[in-house]
Amino acid sequence: MPAPPSDVAAEDRPGRRSPGVPRAAWALAAFCLAVPAVGWGLTQIRLENDVESWLPEGDPDAARLAWFKEHFPSEDTLVVSWKGVQAGDPRLKDYANALRGTRDEDGVQRGGSRLVDRVVTPSELAARMVDAGVEPDDAVDRVTGLLTGGGPLRVVLSETGQADPATAAERIAAAVRVAADVEPEVLTAAEPETFAANAIALEAETDDEPSFSFPVAAAHDLTVRWPHMDSAPETVATAKSAAEGARDAEGRAYVAEVFRIAGQPAAVSVSLSEAGAADPKAAVADLREAAEAIGVPAEDLHIGGRTVTAIALNQALKRTAVNRDVPGWKLWERSPVLMSFLVSAGLAFWLLGGVRVSLCVLGATLFTVLASLSVVPLTGGGMNMVLVVMPSLLLVLSLSAGVHLVNYYRHAAENGESNAVARALSVARTPTVLAACTTAVGLISLAVSPLVPVREFGIYSSIGCGIMLAVVLFGLPALLEHLAPPPSSRGGGKSLWPAFAARLVRHRRLVIATCLLVAAGCSLGLTRFRTETKVIKYFPSSAQVVQDYAYFEDRITGVIPVDVIVRFDKDSLDDPQQPFTNRMELVRAVADRIERHPEISGAISLASFRPPAEVLPENAGRFARIGYFRRAAETERRVREEPASAGFLTTAHLPTPADKDGESMAVPGDELWRISAQANILTDVDYAVLTDDLNTAAAEVLKDEPGAGYAVTGLVPLFLRTQEAVLEGLIDSFGLAFAVIAVVMSVVLGSVRAGLTAMLPNILPVTAVFGLVSWFAVPVDIGTMISASVALGIAVDGTLHLVAAFRHAPAELEREEAAAFALNECGPALWQTSLIVGIGLLMLAPAELLLVSRFGWLMSALIAAALIADVILLPALLAGPMGSLIRRKTDEEGDDADADEPPVAGEAPLKIGEAARVAKPEPRPQLAAFTRPA
Repeated sequence: MPAPPSDVAAEDRPGRRSPGVPRAAWALAAFCLAVPAVGWGLTQIRLENDVESWLPEGDPDAARLAWFKEHFPSEDTLVVSWKGVQAGDPRLKDYANALRGTRDEDGVQRGGSRLVDRVVTPSELAARMVDAGVEPDDAVDRVTGLLTGGGPLRVVLSETGQADPATAAERIAAAVRVAADVEPEVLTAAEPETFAANAIALEAETDDEPSFSFPVAAAHDLTVRWPHMDSAPETVATAKSAAEGARDAEGRAYVAEVFRIAGQPAAVSVSLSEAGAADPKAAVADLREAAEAIGVPAEDLHIGGRTVTAIALNQALKRTAVNRDVPGWKLWERSPVLMSFLVSAGLAFWLLGGVRVSLCVLGATLFTVLASLSVVPLTGGGMNMVLVVMPSLLLVLSLSAGVHLVNYYRHAAENGESNAVARALSVARTPTVLAACTTAVGLISLAVSPLVPVREFGIYSSIGCGIMLAVVLFGLPALLEHLAPPPSSRGGGKSLWPAFAARLVRHRRLVIATCLLVAAGCSLGLTRFRTETKVIKYFPSSAQVVQDYAYFEDRITGVIPVDVIVRFDKDSLDDPQQPFTNRMELVRAVADRIERHPEISGAISLASFRPPAEVLPENAGRFARIGYFRRAAETERRVREEPASAGFLTTAHLPTPADKDGESMAVPGDELWRISAQANILTDVDYAVLTDDLNTAAAEVLKDEPGAGYAVTGLVPLFLRTQEAVLEGLIDSFGLAFAVIAVVMSVVLGSVRAGLTAMLPNILPVTAVFGLVSWFAVPVDIGTMISASVALGIAVDGTLHLVAAFRHAPAELEREEAAAFALNECGPALWQTSLIVGIGLLMLAPAELLLVSRFGWLMSALIAAALIADVILLPALLAGPMGSLIRRKTDEEGDDADADEPPVAGEAPLKIGEAARVAKPEPRPQLAAFTRPA
């Protein structure tokens, strides 16, 4: 570009700043005034990750769970265990006392934790049953699967086995593997002195200890176990027979005896107080300190429960920002968010070509991100596992918009504009507003999701887009006006885009067919589409919380509670043929059926604390019947007087929320019995199938009982409903985003057919990427579901630029030439924008939390697919019939414009130079950013 004449005023020289950006100083002052509010808001950020709050209050399953909590005590309960502990271990009592505290001689409670309300050991739970008349063996069975495991198979070797224990262990493992189709782990048993020491400790208990103790395992040589062995009793029996039949080559038995003793390992149930529920992190810290005080190493301790998961989730989210346990040189693991910013910033420096210009863009970007984050606490909200990806999203969107504006700035300066910033702003305004609006539409469409975290992400991120728009149109131009000179040109070298565009257009039919076939093949994977809402599945398998859950589910109990409510209506309570003991036995029968489900480790009800009731003979005489009903009434009186019964038996004072048929399961005055079961969460169980199985089990027991009903509630139905909501939200939000953006495209292009056709390159990347993800059996979680609508909004930005360039190509160009012209003009900017956005988000892939990691690489894949669709499929479509439709509409608009502007009589004839400018108009503002001077 030639240098400006020396006699031109400084303020009129190309690229120099001038008062062309009105109110620039006022804009900077306004943003500076907002800094204190932004800073205060950032200090108020809090994390909220309670899965029970995902669904809105009006959701049927959430309303049923709230109704359940109104009638039965709701507590935050944790289970605690450690390596090698069994029901007879005296450390269990020591641990419970460390949490409860002990009373001194004056009866004053000393020690303990104020954050803990109640602690229950296996012996105490079984003792309550035995004291009520339950047989000790039955009590052990009822506690197994709740606070104790069934224990491994214990093998006593014969003389042959003891002579060569290593070979015996190998033969036993092989026999069990073949017969039971499992992968057994055969280990040398603990020394007999260990068990004897426990037995001596139990005998030394004082008189105020529970009048029950678990049986102690006799001396043995080996233990045999495999994952989830308690869920299949038939497999255990087969393995026991196989181990007993293990023999050497001469037919001599390796095994003298195989037996199993329940009670190993064991766990303690800990219920938090109100103070503990308010400060769960401190409560869990107390649990760890109590374990350390009784000599349990920290690495051997296992804690499970919803509270632990929420704490782990919050910690993982914080480690996404900064993980201080990772060395600084591993920045991609230490802070994926910071790494995302630095990579995007580095790309911006490389593409923008100027330190001060780049600093202006990065400053505006940081302000956008921080201001958007501050909106969350300022409006009373909290950060959750979905909102944590909002900063990275807004970061790359702001950088992308800043790159476009700076490109306009550079080209205005290179074209000799005397007021480069004002010219860049006037050129950038329309495409920037359109891009921000389409992205905001994609985000705000997430507000239709029934999941609260997704709705909040859509709302807050769309507000962030508004903040970004204000910063890019007011703040960034003001910074450029006052602080940055025009960036230097990055010219040099021959562009490859013209040759690529020409070849692409020439083979457009092959390109279209190939793209459609590849997209169709990938999209077929949607038949395998599945969702995942179990929070524990958002952690890697190496996470401590996952290992703790695996320990409990493999050896002791399921961690996820599911409750079945059995209801007897008011009329049945007055039926003399349905006394209290009969109703209790029906509840026991339902609990037994539920407990037999392979995904249920154990179930407990009020009937668990009572021996089986006597059965009234059909031919019982009058006096026998009178005595029977009198004893039943006495049993009811005693049971209802027990304080602990409130957790399992109550009277309804509120009706249940109406089901899909408009009916309520219970009304005030009905009798409600609670069955609390423990379900697995780490297995691949389908919660829809599990819920149906539980409904079937209850229905089969109660089908012939008049006045009886049931309902399944708890976290299992809640997770199921959340899974359904993820799929519903994905479909609804994507459909709404597609519809609204299609309307925007139709308005911009002036034709409904053209708008719908132009949406094709934006739909195919989403369906292809999600289909490909489904082919690889990667589930869509609450975080990745938001990426479809977000990617659609971002992808339309490139489509708008390319279609606008095609529409306003020189009229003398043929359709194919116009498509090549559009790609040559827009391709570089599209590539730059996709590079900044895609690579920046890809830096989230190493994040520990799989939800954040999946969002990062899935968004990068969607943006890459959208780039391919925009620079390969869309130009090929424009070179075909789609281009004819758009060009026809453009020609009609041009004819209408000519007709509306008749020549003015007496107007002076145009000069030759003026005629030339009319014949070859200046490029439209949408193309200015992509046009380089010769």
